[in-house]
Amino acid sequence: MQLAPFNPTESTALESALQMLQLDESDIFLDIGCGDGRVLQEAAERGAARYCVGIENDAGLASRARRRASSLNSGTCRRIFVLEGDALLHTEELLAGRVQETDGIPAPTAVFVYLLPAGLLAVEPLLRRVVAGEGAGSNGGTDGGDGVGESSTRGAKESNHKENRGSRSDDGDGDGDRDPNRSHGNADRPAGRVVSYMFSMPRNLGWMPIEKRLGKGNCPIYLYDERSLHKTGDFS
Repeated sequence: MQLAPFNPTESTALESALQMLQLDESDIFLDIGCGDGRVLQEAAERGAARYCVGIENDAGLASRARRRASSLNSGTCRRIFVLEGDALLHTEELLAGRVQETDGIPAPTAVFVYLLPAGLLAVEPLLRRVVAGEGAGSNGGTDGGDGVGESSTRGAKESNHKENRGSRSDDGDGDGDRDPNRSHGNADRPAGRVVSYMFSMPRNLGWMPIEKRLGKGNCPIYLYDERSLHKTGDFS
C-alpha cells in the first residue's frame, strides 16, 4: 500500500522533527515511508538513537536508502535497517517483535511520518500503540543485527548532519510552551513519540498535538505523545 509519493523532507523540517522527538540512546527510531533514507541518515549520524529503522514500499528508493547507509562509517551503518515492503505490515511486525531482519530489536519508541492524510489514517491505529507504549519489549531488548543486507527486505543503516532550525508557532494548533510538569530533558519525556510533517494526525479520532513548529514555507511539524489522546480541544 502506497501511503504517500516520494517528496524529500527539507532540512529545516528535519532538524525540527529530530529536536522535537528528543531521541537518545534508548530509542528505537522508525521512519515510515523512509524514501531515500535521508531522515534515517540524519538521526543515525547524530548518534541520537540506538537503532534507526526505515520502511519503504518502493524497491528503487529502498535500494537508494541502503546505498546511502552503506556509504557511512561502520559504527553508524550498523544502527540502520531499511525494510522493503508494506508499511502497515512491517510496522505491525515491529510492534510485535516479529521482524526477522531486525533480529530482536525492540519495538519503536519514536516515529517520523511524512504521509498524506489517507496514509496517516491508515497507520493511525499503529501509531496509537506507539504513543501508548504498547509495543512488544521496551527500551531494553537485544543488540540487534548487523544492519545493511542484500535481500529485498533486509536492513540498511544511514546518517547525515544538518544545522537548520524550524520556527515555533503558538497559533492554537499546539501547546506552544512545553508542559511545565515535564522537563525538556530525556529523563522525563514520554516513552512513545510521533512527529508528523506537513499533515496532522486525525483530530476526529482524538489526536491533539503537544507541540507545533513551522519549517520552510511555514510547513507545519506536529509532535504527539501519550498526552495527545487525552487533551481537550476543538477536534474539528
